[in-house]
Amino acid sequence: MKNDTDFAQWPLVGWSDDKGTPNDNWALISYNASGKKLGVQDDGDWRAADWNKLVNAPAKSGRIAPVTDWNIVDIDHGDWILSRTMLAKADWSPGNSKGNCPDTERLIGLSRS
Repeated sequence: MKNDTDFAQWPLVGWSDDKGTPNDNWALISYNASGKKLGVQDDGDWRAADWNKLVNAPAKSGRIAPVTDWNIVDIDHGDWILSRTMLAKADWSPGNSKGNCPDTERLIGLSRS
């Protein structure tokens, strides 16, 4: 795919440490220590160009073929890499828990805890 949007994670709400410092810089919405809402469409947000490419990419529509089985990707205790393509590559974010599905499948959701 031109935008590689099948390999994207954009959490809706980010998390902050106990001092209120945002720690999830890919979240679409977060709040700073004084409670001000921060978002991807704010002036100067470094993610805005990528976000706009993602949401303005040509859409596909129509019926999705049913599947016969489902897989669970559990990243609570580290990486859960099921893609042979990704297994063949170097770890792109050491120390962070990452998960993906086999190359023949699509990831429809990912969560932690």
